Amino acid sequence: MILHDVLIFDGHRHLKGGRGGGGGGSRGSSSYSSSSGRWGSSSYGSSCYGCYSTRNSSGTKTCYDENHNVIACPNNNSGMIFGIMAGVAFVLICLYYLFKAMVTSSDEVDLDSAISQAKEEAASNAASSVESGRRFETYSGDYDLTYQDGGEVMKGQMSIQLTNNPQLNGYTITGVNVDEDGSSNVIDGFVHYTGEAWWVDEVESGQDKGLRVISAGKFDLENNNFEGTWKASSGRGGNYIKFDSTNATKTFESSADASPQTLQEMLNTDIPTVYGASDAEIPVVSAVQDVEAANGPIVSAVAVPPPQATAVASAPPLNATPVIPSVYVPKP
Repeated sequence: MILHDVLIFDGHRHLKGGRGGGGGGSRGSSSYSSSSGRWGSSSYGSSCYGCYSTRNSSGTKTCYDENHNVIACPNNNSGMIFGIMAGVAFVLICLYYLFKAMVTSSDEVDLDSAISQAKEEAASNAASSVESGRRFETYSGDYDLTYQDGGEVMKGQMSIQLTNNPQLNGYTITGVNVDEDGSSNVIDGFVHYTGEAWWVDEVESGQDKGLRVISAGKFDLENNNFEGTWKASSGRGGNYIKFDSTNATKTFESSADASPQTLQEMLNTDIPTVYGASDAEIPVVSAVQDVEAANGPIVSAVAVPPPQATAVASAPPLNATPVIPSVYVPKP
């Protein structure tokens, strides 16, 4: 059985086997794409008007031109090509996001390692440093900062608060940072009494949400500045060029609960010394017998203050030798 495709040519219905009637068979789907009977571009390079095709019982397709001559059937692979291109694009997109996720995961692991290293270095440097200044209870200040990022110089501001933590020998740190990446909050960190410090801040909104930054270095809390470096979970990093405050304030503990003086503070304390004046006379205690006592002699000790005896609480005169007072009691 041969199935004939129907095609309109010159206003007449064409079937395989003749024009205007005759022949028969069921009508199949047309292989042309317009009402004028034009196939789109044909495989042999020209437009074909009045072309048609047939399929036999096994599904084999045969194409004919308007003169009923067998021709090569046009290739209509545009749908297949589009499907292949869409599939390739989908695969490329998947690979991109997979690669991005792998890189992000790697950066996060590296940042965790950088945080651990910053903690260890701060503790080690603090152990070998000398504490300066008096310990305070709280500290707060607004810092203006300038930092390097990919060869460019960026600016930002950071509000910092420190709270004394004697159990850990330092200060806990909190704060808010505002820079080119947006606003971030300090989620972890510590400042030793010597000024060695590290902290982590995280962006909580915007296109950089979740970005974490580790900062490490040393505070000079007497002059209210910081020197150090930063590294982000994106893999970028650099140095702080400027990081200082002009409005920092401190509160100190009450005297009853004050921390012990440091060695440096003890050495700087002026302790007065008492010296005897060079012209002071040594006081003499004399003993006299009370002859009116009935039950034997009674000795009374009478202290005779020396004239012009003085004691001076001041710095000693040059070449002065301390005079130690003594008590003399003669035998009766």
